[in-house]
Amino acid sequence: MEQSVSVLVTTVSDGGTLTFRGSGTLRRDARGVHLRYAASHGGDAVPAELHLGMGRALLRTAAARLLLDPERPTRAELAAGGAAIPLTVTTHAVRSDLEDHGGAVFLQYTIASAGRDVDTFRVTLTVEPFDSDKESCT
Repeated sequence: MEQSVSVLVTTVSDGGTLTFRGSGTLRRDARGVHLRYAASHGGDAVPAELHLGMGRALLRTAAARLLLDPERPTRAELAAGGAAIPLTVTTHAVRSDLEDHGGAVFLQYTIASAGRDVDTFRVTLTVEPFDSDKESCT
């Protein structure tokens, strides 16, 4: 069953803290939890998908597809200006306490390029059932 949700995404890195607000859908199936949302930081809403299952996460955006696996580093590419920049992703944490009433997902990972760490990201996605009586958060 798919559930409409409000999403608050907070990303903390060496570059500072960014907060995105939006809405989307949350669905559970035998493979895990699937969150599809669009969130904005004062501009156009950016679509993203997060799939959680088997202790891993797959985060997809228009710019990248990151497999977050705490067991091993993974490869990714960042689309930038028509080029694809190869990345290595080292995952430190994938935690979820999503229930029917909402909850949160915490992701922590380091991105490296050309053998050098670029930044470590701590991402918290807070999810609540969408309340149509409240103003939209996008």
